[in-house]
Amino acid sequence: MARYSKKNSIEIHKKRTVEIVTSALKIFADNGIEKTTMSKIAEEIGISKGLMYHYFTSKDEILEASLNWAIEDSQHLIHEVNNLSGTSIEKIFFFTKSSLSPQKQAAFRMIQRALQFDKLDENTKKSVAKFESFYIESLLPIFIEGQTNDEIIEREPIKLVEFYLTVLSGLLMEEVHWATEDENWNIQLLIRMIEK
Repeated sequence: MARYSKKNSIEIHKKRTVEIVTSALKIFADNGIEKTTMSKIAEEIGISKGLMYHYFTSKDEILEASLNWAIEDSQHLIHEVNNLSGTSIEKIFFFTKSSLSPQKQAAFRMIQRALQFDKLDENTKKSVAKFESFYIESLLPIFIEGQTNDEIIEREPIKLVEFYLTVLSGLLMEEVHWATEDENWNIQLLIRMIEK
């Protein structure tokens, strides 16, 4: 029988917790919060439902952990975009391409589903509510910079950001697979709506 040190046990526990959270995120995104069960999450990972309870006491606890993961992942993406050197259009292109990746799509869709789910506990509601305007507030300076540098059309910047995010949200929520085929061309087509 293999023996594990306390350090190895902690590492295994952390690894499994991350596996559960990231798998749950995808399942919540695909099925919705209401239709996701502990059994579905356990089945996806290939562990027993009983073992799931060793890591999380309830679906709500997994939901909160998955939402926090999705929000942190989205914040990390915005941080990456803001630290890029390049034009505003290049930053928006990077943001769009990253958003269309499978992991980012699942995180985005989960957050959107949470925004539509009225049975969240108060702490989770507060986290999601803060995040609701995060993308707009984060992308607005990039759009304004793009207008200043004559890269982005002259319209009210907040409306442009909202329009761009609405179109991108539609692609992400509907899981439009053609968007990832010939991806660069499709992203350029999306950006042409705002580009000067």
